[in-house]
Amino acid sequence: MIKIYSSLKSFIILPGIFVLVAAMPFSCNVAKEGGIFKSENFGENWQQKVTVSKKETLASHQILAMELDPFNPNIIYAGTENGLYRSDSGADSWELVQDEKKNPDARASILDIKISPQNSNLIYAAVYQGRFGRVLRSTNSDSPWEQMYIVSKEGVSITAIEVDKKGQNIYIGTSEGGLLESADFGLSWKIIGWFNAAIKGVKINSEDGRIIYVLALNKGIFKTSDQGVNWQLLADPVAQNSGSAIGSFTGGNIRDFLIDARSQNSLYAGTDKGIFLSSDCGQTWRVFSSLISPESAPISAIAQDIGNPTIFYYGAASIVYRTQNNGQTWTVHQLPSSKQINLIKVDPIDSNIIYVGVK
Repeated sequence: MIKIYSSLKSFIILPGIFVLVAAMPFSCNVAKEGGIFKSENFGENWQQKVTVSKKETLASHQILAMELDPFNPNIIYAGTENGLYRSDSGADSWELVQDEKKNPDARASILDIKISPQNSNLIYAAVYQGRFGRVLRSTNSDSPWEQMYIVSKEGVSITAIEVDKKGQNIYIGTSEGGLLESADFGLSWKIIGWFNAAIKGVKINSEDGRIIYVLALNKGIFKTSDQGVNWQLLADPVAQNSGSAIGSFTGGNIRDFLIDARSQNSLYAGTDKGIFLSSDCGQTWRVFSSLISPESAPISAIAQDIGNPTIFYYGAASIVYRTQNNGQTWTVHQLPSSKQINLIKVDPIDSNIIYVGVK
């Protein structure tokens, strides 16, 4: 039996019973239970934050991306399948972001958003608009959006963006598997990697910008230590911990990953088979304790509190789990929604505040 410390009380759950609870749908109108949810007490209570106007909400939108301003986290950008939205009030209200030329398009899919860590007026958005993937850049809230890059092939999207610690080097991944780098804020680009699979995420070592990790869908996590000259496919955490031989990643079940804020040598991977931790830059992995069995629900999102890195979150189905002691005990927090958690964001200044986007 597993002892779980929940937001309501301590209780005992048999693994089989827990699986059934996790799979049970929440009884409310599915069309109205989407969008963004906010907690101001570490996930103990949640409020749906979707108001755009009296006639419009984000409740039926899929939240594909979210970014908080690192200097003023009340400013939030949310990417949906129908445009880019901004809140200046900690998600209390939202407005559609468009310039005079209607960029980004209100029908565009916003697949990723990044704000420069050095200048919060510098915003990059991965936009699928007019059947082409594009990178749009804004230099302040009142300026027009500039198109910094567009793919050459119809139907290809930009699926990931990352900005280095200095805010100068920009990395973008495409749905065809190309990884591109710009060393001049997006003015010019070069290819530094090709993975033959959609790139789901890019992470940069904050202490050494030459070290870059790429999550390629159904392929695994790749690492370069020389800014793209050479690439290494890291050990498959699932295969390694199931006794299988280490080799090419074939499980296709790494859904999210991050670099530990306490040590740039440590990585976490959220998968269909649980959470795994590597302390040697992905060369070897061990199981990171969690509550759910591998067969119950995939780990769809993971997050770490940058202000207090001992606090770690993961999302599975419509439930958020939180640990403050490296996975020894977890608290369980059900969203008022049956939709799938797609991302978790922690306020970089106030650890009490957490945002969850569902789709």
